[in-house]
Amino acid sequence: MALKSYKSIKTKPRSKLEIRTFTKQDVDQVVKMSMIHFPENSAIELNQLKDNFHSNLSDSYQSLVCSSSDGVIHGYLSVQMVEFNFKGSVVTGAILSDFMVNEKARSALVPMRMLQKALNGPQDFSFSEDAVQASRLLWCKLGGQIAFPYSTYYTIPLRLLSFSIQMAGKNLSPRLKKIAGTAAKKADKIMETFKVSPFYVPPRKELSVRKLNSQQLHEGLRSIITNHDLFPSVNSASLGSFLNLIRNERQYGKPEGVALCDSEGKTIGWFIYYQSDSGRCNVIHAESLPGKEEELYISLKINALSKGAVNITGRLSPRQVGSSFSEQTISRPGGKWALVHSKNPEILHTIQTGKAFLTRCW
Repeated sequence: MALKSYKSIKTKPRSKLEIRTFTKQDVDQVVKMSMIHFPENSAIELNQLKDNFHSNLSDSYQSLVCSSSDGVIHGYLSVQMVEFNFKGSVVTGAILSDFMVNEKARSALVPMRMLQKALNGPQDFSFSEDAVQASRLLWCKLGGQIAFPYSTYYTIPLRLLSFSIQMAGKNLSPRLKKIAGTAAKKADKIMETFKVSPFYVPPRKELSVRKLNSQQLHEGLRSIITNHDLFPSVNSASLGSFLNLIRNERQYGKPEGVALCDSEGKTIGWFIYYQSDSGRCNVIHAESLPGKEEELYISLKINALSKGAVNITGRLSPRQVGSSFSEQTISRPGGKWALVHSKNPEILHTIQTGKAFLTRCW
């Protein structure tokens, strides 16, 4: 969950700011806010962005906006309601994301008011990840906590020289960055040809790699989520809708979904990521059966390399921390934060001890 500001839209003085439910009439303004707040969205087709926000008008969302009396939108917060199973009982979790406000709203303390209203909703607990420092401070002031078991993020370099140029790119001029990037790509290609890259991984043939479908994802999830005390209530139909949404989404890059199957066709692992134009693979979900973390790690790298990726980033699940998967990545505890809020101490304890299955998908 990011919280930054963008340039204020001129409004009438003394206009009252109201926090209310996000409606269809707000979509156009929120889309424009999103394009300012997230510059990468400017490259996406406008209708695609509108469709994304229209989907946030369904019954499973209780998103909020801050508007003035003249109808101008000054803030937006996505709130998705998800049904979870908690020790045999049904509870509701709220997934908070896409938090953005302008300068006028910040000066009126709207971020705190919006977040407070969202956290005081009907849900049993609230969860957010990829939170920046400002969001973390605000969340904790309102009684929330850092979900430490879910706050370890990782990077897997794939093409060493290109990755190094990406890291140093902020200090280079655009022209020099382009020249260096082109040279790095050529050098990385030569290293791969002669298999001298420190990140080269020889392919393994014992696993079958298939395009991820809802049946495979459902099979894999059922095999691991029952080992948790708190997990989402998923079925094949809802997972099918989720995968269709992923395949049609272009806001975060080109989507990729893969299932790893053994010789008997059983799903032993799977991953979903978006690859940006810069070659960064942003993993939104990568899991495996217990003991299959090595296969997951290698398959993820091979797949991303075959797509021309430069590096892979994601968040470790509590069960992956200390496994062969995490040991081979560059871990960044606290680079960003996963956050949790609940008035139920039992749910909080379950999450803080890593016994909940939580992702940015559910």
